[in-house]
Amino acid sequence: MKVGQRARVRKDLEAGKRYGNGNIHLLGDMAKELGKEGVIEKVSSQGNYLIFGWYWAPEMLEPIFSIGDRVTHAEYGDGTIELTGISNAKVRFKECVTCCSESELKPIERSKVMFASELMELARKNPKEYEGKKYNVITGIIRDCAGNMLDKIVIHDGVAMNIDHTHVAYICSYTTLEPLPQPVSFMEAANSGKRIKPDNSSQNYESLDFWLSAMGDSSCISIWANKRNYLNGGWLIEP
Repeated sequence: MKVGQRARVRKDLEAGKRYGNGNIHLLGDMAKELGKEGVIEKVSSQGNYLIFGWYWAPEMLEPIFSIGDRVTHAEYGDGTIELTGISNAKVRFKECVTCCSESELKPIERSKVMFASELMELARKNPKEYEGKKYNVITGIIRDCAGNMLDKIVIHDGVAMNIDHTHVAYICSYTTLEPLPQPVSFMEAANSGKRIKPDNSSQNYESLDFWLSAMGDSSCISIWANKRNYLNGGWLIEP
């Protein structure tokens, strides 16, 4: 968790017990805050959180989740909050939708995930800035005008479309989206120090040495034959 994030002091803490490898002693006055919600004001060098004028060890607090928050679960993996309740949440994971105790969930940085209504408002106001940007569908349903389900969209002229730019996409405002990596030039990708791959290809992310070798090897037919397009086209850098 980080400064500014809302958190809840766990109700099941024991007065007089030490937490955080013995660094935090739950005193009588601190016990009055059990179950209360507050905002993290500071994080100490030991990784403890300042709330209500006291420092709390990480295991003494629970994050408070909102609809649309990205979370991870030890069994189900990454998911998105669809509904919140008292100490539990309905979460959509890749394989299922289920209710989980908030104590079982850990937050994932949400800075890049947004509701479709937020994105489209920004795209309408700043069409040039968002032109060509692509997004993954995290939760909710998106269809094109032909009725096809979409798992990705692209912004064109301030409007959401399918990736091929052939149909307008119809999006529910509560749908959540996550930006896809934006293509860069080959030189920028090569200098990133990370694994890279050509945009709009089925190739996997590979090292720069792999691509230089493959584009110079005629036995790698699919890559060698497209090397001119690859070098002149966009490249993606592994997140």
